[in-house]
Amino acid sequence: MPKTNNHINAKAPALSMLIHQHGLSFLVYNPADGVVSALKHHVFENEIPADQLHEEVKNTLKEADILDRSFSKVSVCVSNALSAFVPSPMFDGTQMDSFLEHHVDLRPSDFITHDKLDFLETVNVYVPFVNVNNMLLDAFGQFSYFHASSVLANAIAKKTEKLTWALHIETGLAYSMVYKKNQLVFYNAFSWDNEQDLLYYTLAVRKSHKLSKSTLWISGKTSNDDAFQKLLYDYHENTELMRPNPHLKYNNLNLLHPHHHLLLLETPACAS
Repeated sequence: MPKTNNHINAKAPALSMLIHQHGLSFLVYNPADGVVSALKHHVFENEIPADQLHEEVKNTLKEADILDRSFSKVSVCVSNALSAFVPSPMFDGTQMDSFLEHHVDLRPSDFITHDKLDFLETVNVYVPFVNVNNMLLDAFGQFSYFHASSVLANAIAKKTEKLTWALHIETGLAYSMVYKKNQLVFYNAFSWDNEQDLLYYTLAVRKSHKLSKSTLWISGKTSNDDAFQKLLYDYHENTELMRPNPHLKYNNLNLLHPHHHLLLLETPACAS
């Protein structure tokens, strides 16, 4: 059981974080009315090895005066490629490594956990950043965490539009999902170094799933006029930017591109 310390205060604001090996984002909001009071994004100079990530995250949060504050709740989005979706009837909590071993380089010491996605009748099995979790446990006493692909799937499920194809882009990593009749039929997380990599994988998914007439909903590290979307437009014109659902109120921040922070803004909805 997680320990409790004085950094959890029911009357305090709430904290949401997105953590990956290229950077860290966090926001502070009022859980009563959903108003966001602060949103910060920090990019690391280089990709941080997983076993050193906790130090970089700790230093970043310390410099931002987050570690010494009290919060009513803390929720974390874990962004990495170490995950797999498993149909609920096939899931066995005692054999979680078997769902990852064929496409993830597992170490004997790796801790494996899962998110239950009842709305998809699916379980997301993944490897979190354990050293980061331990650091956050020491700092805040208790918190909730979810994999980025779970947060993305949950966000898609809340859309009033029927989304068929979604692409979320983070620095060096992208998540691709395909839905048919509101059921997840394809998921992949892939690394990328340049816009040509993104284009190649996106077109490969389009071809494999016959999506030439489908709208591609894009979020994350992209904009309508950036190099990737200019490349993509020559092959697939039917795209839309996927904005966060109205769980939180961030208009006072004057965010020019809310879709950049979709995972961060959607993480509290998973914790509620």
